[in-house]
Amino acid sequence: MNVAIYFKNGSTAYFQQVENFHGNQENIKFTYFGLSSQERKQAVFYKDSIAGLARTVVMEAKHE
Repeated sequence: MNVAIYFKNGSTAYFQQVENFHGNQENIKFTYFGLSSQERKQAVFYKDSIAGLARTVVMEAKHE
């Protein structure tokens, strides 16, 4: 899945190949693939700085 995080300060962060997406009352965390570093990384964001969040999930085609 891909994730876009919209921050209260007006900036936006985009993440690709997101896995292990979890959240609690204080924060969200997930792993993602960093395109510039070519490494898998873990991210943690505090919810009080986030204005919005969008997750794109690719649905697999069902074979009959």
